[in-house]
Amino acid sequence: FSIHNLFKAIQTYAVPLILGIVVALIWANVDPENYTYWFGPSSHSSHDDAHDYNHSLDNHTTNSATGIPTTPHIDGCDAEEALSYNVSEHHPVLFHLEFFGHEVTPNFIINDILMCFFFGLCTAEIVLSFQKGGTLYP
Repeated sequence: FSIHNLFKAIQTYAVPLILGIVVALIWANVDPENYTYWFGPSSHSSHDDAHDYNHSLDNHTTNSATGIPTTPHIDGCDAEEALSYNVSEHHPVLFHLEFFGHEVTPNFIINDILMCFFFGLCTAEIVLSFQKGGTLYP
């Protein structure tokens, strides 16, 4: 048994990926507010855009056919929660960094940067498997 074999097994069985999924699943179910604070969706809009969105939630509209006031709809929220929904909710910014106008949050790093590399690796594997000698070569 050697370190080389250990790292080979970890890579072969995607242990970091599986551990990350298990930890995230447990964390999201045990403490959903903390999980959402660190990894929940963050707004990539400016403060003015968030203010305009929140202001539009305050303006009730009426259904033109019935004249009944309507409230905004946000998936997963009832009407009262939708009215109090705040796009500019604070999420942790790593080292107070910005990247092309986006605050560098854990959500930004995972969803916008690491997922780009993940799909790049998937594309490379598919291309390699279709090349001559690959597993999907006709």
